[in-house]
Amino acid sequence: MDVDAFLKRIGFEGSPAVNLESLRQLQRAFLLTVPFENLDIHFDEKPALSFTAFYDKIVTEHRGGLSYECNGLLFAMLRALGFDVQLLSARFCVGDELTDDFEHMLLWVALGEEGDFLVDVGLGLCCPEPIQLNTQTEYVSEGCAYRLGEHQAAHALFYQLQDSDWQPRYVFTLEPRALVDFASKYRFHQSSDQSPFTQGQLVTRMTETGRVTLNGMTLSVTDDGKRNAHELVSEAEYLACLKQHFGIELEPQS
Repeated sequence: MDVDAFLKRIGFEGSPAVNLESLRQLQRAFLLTVPFENLDIHFDEKPALSFTAFYDKIVTEHRGGLSYECNGLLFAMLRALGFDVQLLSARFCVGDELTDDFEHMLLWVALGEEGDFLVDVGLGLCCPEPIQLNTQTEYVSEGCAYRLGEHQAAHALFYQLQDSDWQPRYVFTLEPRALVDFASKYRFHQSSDQSPFTQGQLVTRMTETGRVTLNGMTLSVTDDGKRNAHELVSEAEYLACLKQHFGIELEPQS
């Protein structure tokens, strides 16, 4: 895996240092260029659970991916750049219940005197910068506020939409995990009819002024809080949209 090719893929200029500012720039650059997407599931492709496979998909093929792929690749690249980084497992909060362990992958980055930080580039709509652990700092992006706290005796990411209460998004521990630990859930989300990712095609990417999302045949573009939606009418228009907005080039399926 070529770190320089990765930096070029995400549009990062220069040589990142092992510090908070570089970590912040790397995370934002990733989110602006690499979409969260589940297209492989619907085109009968099943990438392997490996850092090399993630690199080939996102860097070489100019694609995006699920949390395992996006956060997995960033983990490998941060480690290659010299960061002290670990894989963590998260469980989503659904009402008063929690999903299974390994439902979501995220990163924990230790930066010495600068602190320890949660990094997540695999959630679609998410906080676009590192969130410092053991603080009540609030971060705001795309009309949503984020902070860390505790929920059900675990660390938790909370979010707050406008005019609503704070809600836990997911809980996690700081126990380091290995990539193989996520294998079962990775396969589940690739193939099970119980997975939300098998229900429809989704591609979404943060932009400098909002977000662009292709959900099925509906293209929605949010710009400075204003959302416009457009229904696509053909496979040709769908493929052209993928290329224009996400840099993804796929062959027609028919």
